[in-house]
Amino acid sequence: MASPAKKRCESVRRVARLSILLWSVTFLCACSTEQPCTVAFEQSPELRGFRLGMSVTDVQKRFAGFPPPLPDELGVATVDISKLYSTHVATDNLGNNFVDASPYVELSELKHAELKFLDGRLIKITVYYPNDLNWKSADEFAEKTGEGLRLNGTWRKVGSDDKFSEIRSLHCGEVTQGFSVFAGFRRAPLLNESAKLPYVELVDFMRGELEVFKRKTEKDERRKREEQERKETFKP
Repeated sequence: MASPAKKRCESVRRVARLSILLWSVTFLCACSTEQPCTVAFEQSPELRGFRLGMSVTDVQKRFAGFPPPLPDELGVATVDISKLYSTHVATDNLGNNFVDASPYVELSELKHAELKFLDGRLIKITVYYPNDLNWKSADEFAEKTGEGLRLNGTWRKVGSDDKFSEIRSLHCGEVTQGFSVFAGFRRAPLLNESAKLPYVELVDFMRGELEVFKRKTEKDERRKREEQERKETFKP
């Protein structure tokens, strides 16, 4: 009989294999009718001074005085950047880090930005811009984003456009080694605004978000096992 640890590892492996398969099918099907983005992860674009794969040290070199974010128990650190934050850095009781954008010229004109680190490496960059330009559509904004970031390939619509979001996506590079780009209009979660804002997001899914998912799964399974053990050994 397989041990609990072995079963847990097999479960994580199945999740990983399924995720890779789903992404492979999605993008292989898309490539059959659409022009793929051939930009490799190593050439992923810079977005307002940030690039996927940057370390915290790299960010501090690029933005002098940028405070090191505090990670949670999974190794994840989220940094929210905005001029709305009066202090240079603060951390709430959930481990979220808040940084004032005012000292940084490249960031001060943004509405809001969010960085996500895993083990000190940047895996997601999200930037919201002021809604001060009359974009005709999310498609126009996405195409302009692709031109500005020097990305080739055909943008695809994500879900349905509604009052919360109008999103277009692009996957660049190899399915298991590339990166994803999202652009369009979306409500910023942390801003108390009903209007959708133009936004761009770069994501390292396979080496970033998937790893976070695996760690969360392992943590939840460990918690359930510990709870079950406590139930079994409970003595009134």
